[in-house]
Amino acid sequence: MWAAIARESRQTPLDHWNESVFRFMFVRDLLSKYPHVRCDVEWNRVDLLIQDSDGPSPIEFKYYVRPWHVDLRGKRIRAKGGPSEKNFGEFCACVEKLARIDDAKWRAKDDVPFAHRYLILAYADSSDMVGKKSYSHWYDEIQLPDAIQEKACRARLLTLNKIYCPTAGAHYKCALLEVVAHSKWQA
Repeated sequence: MWAAIARESRQTPLDHWNESVFRFMFVRDLLSKYPHVRCDVEWNRVDLLIQDSDGPSPIEFKYYVRPWHVDLRGKRIRAKGGPSEKNFGEFCACVEKLARIDDAKWRAKDDVPFAHRYLILAYADSSDMVGKKSYSHWYDEIQLPDAIQEKACRARLLTLNKIYCPTAGAHYKCALLEVVAHSKWQA
């Protein structure tokens, strides 16, 4: 998948992408390799549900780039959002959501166990993004708050090689994380 994104980024720079485009690229690549996998997008407030021989697995995507507001001449005016405690808090809420998915009301009617709970994290830093103003500060070595660690454990299963996008002047990183609720982890 990451190789396909690297190829695609030569034609369509990654700063023109968003989380939905990233998810589309993931699903397209997954189905090209494993056509038997069933994919349901926006399933019960989860970005993607895949069903394979292991069983169903919810997947959340977090795609972080710092887009810019530009004027009509293309001059950058100001960044739209970016790395921050608020941004990291939203990431932590996503980890908690996956850990607590069995508590959702709809689970009372659908108790098929999940095989895995994944979070795919992709983010980009340009050379001017340093310290707490960089996504790398928050996501290279993820330190979940104690309140989240009490509910969930996350394991980084895979970290992919960086992609450099020269038109965006940014290095893109991607990681596959698995989220396990502590009650399941300790069983």
